[in-house]
Amino acid sequence: MGGMTVKVERIREDGLRIWLSDEEMAGWGVTYDTLRRGNPRTDRLIRQILRRVRQESEDWESCLLEAIPVEGGCLVLVSLVRPREPEEQPMACRVGDEESLFQLASQMEMAGPFPPSSLYGMPWGYILTLSAHPSLTAEHRRLAEEYGHPVYGAGALAAAREYGCLLAEGNALEQLTGRVPPSPDPQAIPH
Repeated sequence: MGGMTVKVERIREDGLRIWLSDEEMAGWGVTYDTLRRGNPRTDRLIRQILRRVRQESEDWESCLLEAIPVEGGCLVLVSLVRPREPEEQPMACRVGDEESLFQLASQMEMAGPFPPSSLYGMPWGYILTLSAHPSLTAEHRRLAEEYGHPVYGAGALAAAREYGCLLAEGNALEQLTGRVPPSPDPQAIPH
């Protein structure tokens, strides 16, 4: 049942066009009106289309098929959804007091190399920002959740920069653990 020589035409990087004639559809035992999910004949036809799409373009995660009736058959538009690269997100960790902040820094020191970090003073405590960086591990994230209240994304970092007082930039964790001397007070640097 259903011998098919599907002609696939690429219409854009993530889109394909397939034209099925009425005869091809009849060979599969379907018409445009019976094309619906759950119909075993439609499912077999879709699997065949997907095999052909896979031959044409292998780097897709999922796709959307849209069937449009045309004179003499059916036009199938295929929109490919490519896998997204995992996005590393920066995080900001709200810490309420100095003791928790130093405990967090100490535990992070044992978790491996520090990610780039900055520290902002806030009226209610501190915000420690951790840059999206290969050294920002799942363990660092877990510790931030244990010792503070993490907030992910660029918006959290922007809020810290706008409303907080910068106390250490780029190497806050190293400064908190004594691995580098503190940054000089920007006010004390002669201009």
